[in-house]
Amino acid sequence: MSHARPSEPATRAGRSLSRRQLLVGTGAAVALAACGGGDGADGEGSAGDGPSPVPAEDPIRNLLDLVGVPAEPELSVLVASFEMLTGPGRRMQFGLLDATRVPMIDQDLRVWLVREGDKEIVQGPVVPTFHDEGLGNRGIYVFESEIPAPGIHNLVVATGDGSAGGAAALNIITPDVSPIVQVGAAFPASATPTSEAPGDLEELCTLEPDCGMHGSSLDTALGAGKPTVLTIATPKYCVSQICGPVVSIVEGVRLESGRDDIEWIHVEVFKDAGNTPVELVTELGLPSEPWVYLIDGDGNLADKFDGPMTADLLRDSLGKI
Repeated sequence: MSHARPSEPATRAGRSLSRRQLLVGTGAAVALAACGGGDGADGEGSAGDGPSPVPAEDPIRNLLDLVGVPAEPELSVLVASFEMLTGPGRRMQFGLLDATRVPMIDQDLRVWLVREGDKEIVQGPVVPTFHDEGLGNRGIYVFESEIPAPGIHNLVVATGDGSAGGAAALNIITPDVSPIVQVGAAFPASATPTSEAPGDLEELCTLEPDCGMHGSSLDTALGAGKPTVLTIATPKYCVSQICGPVVSIVEGVRLESGRDDIEWIHVEVFKDAGNTPVELVTELGLPSEPWVYLIDGDGNLADKFDGPMTADLLRDSLGKI
């Protein structure tokens, strides 16, 4: 059975990023996308070799016993975000595969967060919600975490009837050590490529056909005090296979919302064929892809999405800007 590992420390802003470094932490999202089927813009993926036999003293079985679910640890939990933080109200996303590596769609689930070491249950049981609008035959489960202290924790997941379960390890950090811009902080007013000034990009937009979110530069939008939805994703070269759907989801919400008061901006991750990150990616210290930022009229970050995202989640967040 394949279990997610704790995330590696994120790369600090300002450091030169290679493609290998940039994609650290996206393995769960890759598996989530690949098992749900690829899309033309993102290439193909592999679902893996399937579950392996569970050892007699499997730590996941022990975690399930701890939360009162004496089920077989036959589910694979795929953490679908890179950044996981302490504090209340943190959006936690995951995918779930059954014992045959088939995605489990819209299931009745219960989740717990268990601190590693003393095995204290710090949250749960919580009932996550399922979201798939815009993701085709894929989907994510979402709940709000409340982890008081940093360190390794275990996300324990079980079916509502207690017949099956699984777990994944999480590396929880405090917001002050994260290289990522945090909600409430001023967002860097950086110049970004536009249709009129694409700079040194080989392709301004790798979505096919191009999206309509290249009319304004980020610094111009924030300087004018316009609320902004900034999407950083590369549909053609995205290893996680979810950049294409995410850009399409944002584009769809843009067209349907009629929010002309919002500036909608898409920035590719790479200048070239998936090798050299654009300046904004380096400046923001992004360790994975894709990211969607919602910035209010004062230039402060109001919300952000890390990894897969659905149209209904984005619509709900638009109210924050």
